[in-house]
Amino acid sequence: MFLLEWYRRERGHIINIASQTGRFAIPGAAVYSATKFAIVGLTETVAAENRDSGVNFTTVMPGIVRTELASGAAIASKGLTSVSARTVAVNVVSSIKRPKLHVDIPGIMGTIHSLYGLLPNWIKEKGRRSIGDDRILTHMNHKAHAGYAQRIAFLANQEQNE
Repeated sequence: MFLLEWYRRERGHIINIASQTGRFAIPGAAVYSATKFAIVGLTETVAAENRDSGVNFTTVMPGIVRTELASGAAIASKGLTSVSARTVAVNVVSSIKRPKLHVDIPGIMGTIHSLYGLLPNWIKEKGRRSIGDDRILTHMNHKAHAGYAQRIAFLANQEQNE
């Protein structure tokens, strides 16, 4: 509906929020990673299909954001940092001012992803193990994450009962 109006105006900007897991699959998050890969692919395809429409498309891909969702995640791995929700918001606003197809947060992740794609799988696997990405979710501090998990379970139960 909105897209049709933007076509008539020949301007607009659709921003999809995904995650770095839309480029880097994380052990312990198969479904989450799959949905984020889908958002990245959908945005790239729709952008290509509508390149002459005047409507811009962006996928914002933050890494680990310091929110309740990430509470308890084992992010103390080498080279892994987290960002604030404010940093994500600032990048969203910036992508409206200067449209880009991909916005990586932190920005270095775009370069890392480009280089990553050139490496053979055995090097990728060795590097991923050295930074500990296989422990981010599989070694969760479940006590720290309990409040979020309980809230999600409650909401899912409510939805199921409606």
